[in-house]
Amino acid sequence: MTHMKTMLRALVASTMLTAALPAAAQVTEEGRFMRVGFGTRGTLGVGGGASPGLIHDPSGTRNFNTSTDYITPGIPHEGFGVVSNETSWLQNDNNDVQQIATLSTVARLTGAAAQGYTHAVGWLGGNSSFTVGNSYFFNDGDERILIQTTITALVDLTNVAFARSVDPDSGGTRSINQRGTATLAADDFVGSQSATNGRTLGLANLNGTALTHTTQINGDCCSNINPYTVLARAGSDLGNAATGDYGLNLAYSLGNLTAGASRTITYAYVVGTSLDNAGGNAAVPEPGSWAMMIAGFGLAGGAMRRRRATVAFA
Repeated sequence: MTHMKTMLRALVASTMLTAALPAAAQVTEEGRFMRVGFGTRGTLGVGGGASPGLIHDPSGTRNFNTSTDYITPGIPHEGFGVVSNETSWLQNDNNDVQQIATLSTVARLTGAAAQGYTHAVGWLGGNSSFTVGNSYFFNDGDERILIQTTITALVDLTNVAFARSVDPDSGGTRSINQRGTATLAADDFVGSQSATNGRTLGLANLNGTALTHTTQINGDCCSNINPYTVLARAGSDLGNAATGDYGLNLAYSLGNLTAGASRTITYAYVVGTSLDNAGGNAAVPEPGSWAMMIAGFGLAGGAMRRRRATVAFA
């Protein structure tokens, strides 16, 4: 009963429940550069191989070609997972895995919950031990999706970790994968350029150094990887560069959470037409300034949404 009361309090406190439009089975949001699907499992993609997952039009004219969808071809995969010493590794993806139950199905965010973004979508899931909320934000002219993931403990948890992963298959399964860029450390960025059409998809840390984190190119293309494995750079780790049908992973160590405590992680998916321009054409903050920017984002209501990240590979 205590667990249930705590969970209900977490649900009531969730902004996506109090400031969302009526929920739907799935939500599609479209800007000038991106058409993005959001499914009921809290992931990108409306579900399985159905389009859209994430489609990028580099011309910014809303000419979305489903054959260049980053997520839906091949074995569709985009997902996340949570693990702690007290719980097993639990995961969701957009294809065939849902181990974290949906508590509030995917919905468009409005009012303050949208944080001033034109496109804002939220989802809440969880169990008797924790809740996990994913909120997604982008504007019409953006070439990135800002993500805020909040994990709230409903019981005392130790050594909590979170990971996000994707199998990038735009125009085919052969991809040129790389950790780090000329401006971003390997722990802060992992990206993949299609060998067929040059389009790029990356995961970028925007949480500064507040939490221990790292990226991984993993030989398992199409599944979530245990966050502990990614953080340890273990398993099918392929180093800083590898060409093939591989998975991109970004993981965070959240430490210990007492019952009722939360951690919020901020990161982004960035897209582009080459390894040099994923995320758009405006300047990206230096790693040392990210923590300050994130704090300003929370206080000022979106300093980061007014700039698009430039990702330049070495």
